[in-house]
Amino acid sequence: MNKIQRICLFCSAILLSVLIFGTAAAFVSGKAKPGTDLRRKDPEPQVFEKKIQADKAVFSHIGSLRCATADNPPIPLVITVYFPYTAADKAFYEELSQKTRKIRFVITNYMEQYTRTELSDKGEQKLKADLTDLINRELVLGKITELYFSDYIFLE
Repeated sequence: MNKIQRICLFCSAILLSVLIFGTAAAFVSGKAKPGTDLRRKDPEPQVFEKKIQADKAVFSHIGSLRCATADNPPIPLVITVYFPYTAADKAFYEELSQKTRKIRFVITNYMEQYTRTELSDKGEQKLKADLTDLINRELVLGKITELYFSDYIFLE
């Protein structure tokens, strides 16, 4: 082995040692919490639509919303919401289509009221329940019962 190969091997060994001991130290100290910030992703709207009952359809026209949390400085958040509705209810579909802008505003406004920590502490199920309730307050011709996220990502 020549001198450059030895130096590279030595540097690689030091780097590997730092990674192994750093990881072990994080677990021993209790600072490593693997999987705590992960969420079980809801299925994409197209996949979900295939799994639901034949008389149901998926309303996914709200699109991706880019909001900011109440943190200082604000943390950007991307959220995409969709939900099932009765496919035969054309009037309800029309109401949803007409109120898409209002629904987007309700969701964005809700997210901007809380910090990232508060949103995480609420939990995804409580967040979905709150948003379902807020959206239903805007609707007249029907109500939604379930709400799903295809995206719920904090950008840091």
